[in-house]
Amino acid sequence: MFVLALFLLVGLLVTTLFGRLLLERRLALGPTPTITRPPDSTVPPTEDFRATIVIAEISTQAAYNAAHAGIATPTRDVTLDATATVAPTGEEPTDTPDPNGPVYVPILGGGGTATETPPPNTFTPTPGAITVTSPTPLPGEATQTAVAEVTATALSFTPTPTETPIPTATPTETAVGALPVATLQAIVKTTGEAKVYTGPSVLYSYITTLPANLTVRLEGRTSSGEWVRVCCVNNVDGWARQAYFNITGNEAPPGAPTDAQGNDVRWLALQQTNATPLTLLPTPTPIARSSFPLFRRDPAGTARVDAQFYSFYQDSWQFSGQATASSGFSSAPVVIGSLVIAASADNHLYGFDQSLGNQRFKLNLDTIIEFTPVVQDPYIYLVNQTGEIISVRDTGNIGDAFAWRKPTNISPSAPLNIYGDLLYMAGSNGTVYAFNRLDNGSQRWTFPVNRQVDLQYPTIGGQLLYAGDANLNALDVYSGTLVWQNNSVRGLASPAIYGWPGVKGLAEVYVADREGFVHALDANTGTAYWQQGSADRPTALALDERTVYLSGPGFVSARDRSTGEQIWRTAFDGGTLGGPIVGNGRVLVAGVSGSVLILDAARGQIVGNVPVNVSLVGSPAVSNDEIFLAGRNGQLYKMTGSN
Repeated sequence: MFVLALFLLVGLLVTTLFGRLLLERRLALGPTPTITRPPDSTVPPTEDFRATIVIAEISTQAAYNAAHAGIATPTRDVTLDATATVAPTGEEPTDTPDPNGPVYVPILGGGGTATETPPPNTFTPTPGAITVTSPTPLPGEATQTAVAEVTATALSFTPTPTETPIPTATPTETAVGALPVATLQAIVKTTGEAKVYTGPSVLYSYITTLPANLTVRLEGRTSSGEWVRVCCVNNVDGWARQAYFNITGNEAPPGAPTDAQGNDVRWLALQQTNATPLTLLPTPTPIARSSFPLFRRDPAGTARVDAQFYSFYQDSWQFSGQATASSGFSSAPVVIGSLVIAASADNHLYGFDQSLGNQRFKLNLDTIIEFTPVVQDPYIYLVNQTGEIISVRDTGNIGDAFAWRKPTNISPSAPLNIYGDLLYMAGSNGTVYAFNRLDNGSQRWTFPVNRQVDLQYPTIGGQLLYAGDANLNALDVYSGTLVWQNNSVRGLASPAIYGWPGVKGLAEVYVADREGFVHALDANTGTAYWQQGSADRPTALALDERTVYLSGPGFVSARDRSTGEQIWRTAFDGGTLGGPIVGNGRVLVAGVSGSVLILDAARGQIVGNVPVNVSLVGSPAVSNDEIFLAGRNGQLYKMTGSN
């Protein structure tokens, strides 16, 4: 009985203790938390444009793998735009060039090392026998200031969805309804080696050189198409000039016009590099509507102005005969800000107030200036007949401070041109020169041309300078090395003009030769779009959105930029000065005798004139709706129009 009572007491104590512990634990714990999945990100994922690989790209990758494994693979049949060859320095060409085709010459650049972070999904070629190394520079080869090893990793690029075109041009970007493609297949031309840089310029670090006949992928471009992004060799991608590739084996993207060609660089998306250049690239400053700062107004030589040309004009200086020099003017005028600037045969440079015509400065140069001045920033640049280049700094007061004077002892054959911090001069010795304008005119580079006649005015488009006598040459603006040459242009009779955006391609260049033919070429590659001839002999060209205008002894005419077909032709008494100037729907043409006519741009009809009737020197300068002309009588004229 005692044992049973003891057992019951122990059981009661255990039950009480367990209940108390259970109650305390329940009160101490909160409710069991519920695991909640974090919401999906609302930020859309970055599109991997490399994932959308078309059939052509797959065959390209196969070609890469086979090439790097040392296996000979068949290449699809390709029809080249032109047959060309390259003659290395000191060697004879091994192929026979097409006399009517462009000749492509490799870029000569410097060295550098790319250190960018590779993007995801970068195509890595199969290791194999191909090893790409840096070539030994040839004697006299232009080089960059930085030299580094030739090793590099893949670069990180950011696609640029849109760019703002030049306001006065009609862009020929990807056709409406056609989406940019992820890649285009291309083959390195046999006529030269393609140098690759970390960015779209020779001012970026040099990465490697692609051997001829290598199949590559092009995965982006600059706005003008001059530079394309190349992928992939030895796990390296970068930028090279389009001129060094045959784009082949591609189909036009969905939505493109039915007659569109698939092998067109315009289908590529705009891209930019994250790399830092070795030297700061210049940022072109748009020319103000009221300015006419150099020969043919802009470095591209288009002579295009945003101005309305009127039917009637009259001299509108406040006082008659106020803007005068002690001798006849010797150079064409330029307009910058509120100044009109021109040189006189009295060895002085004059600056007149644009509004009132009163003299702002008179600077003794101790030399006669016959070529049109160049104005940029606070500097005025002049060149005399002996090749002495003079830099004058406009102090904002009387503009009489000489910055530097540099004798070159080379007689120029054309006015100076300017791009960023470089001045360009065409010498009568058949050589193109580049000078550092902010370094006392120190020489940057020279390029000797196969001289037959005096060089024409060097014009600039993108990063190419177009110059020549017997042929048209495209030179790199920074190094002066030859990018391409077109020998179907049989002796330049006019300066080339650069048009971007283009009509047939992304960018175009137009030039007239001494046999009377006008040529339209791809500005990036030198490939011909069309060639049209006539009995006329054009000596100057101008350009607007759809038309190229020509002038020469006894005529002014217009041709369609797409086909070269003549739209109209108007007789003109005597020779023209400088060439046509294109306004909004009208064209201005000045003659040596002082006759200045206004023509309708669509039909060529004479709709007005500027009554000067004195012998003029050089081309007019246009500022807004005013025209400035320099007379050999020592009078500068400001003509204001009305209808």
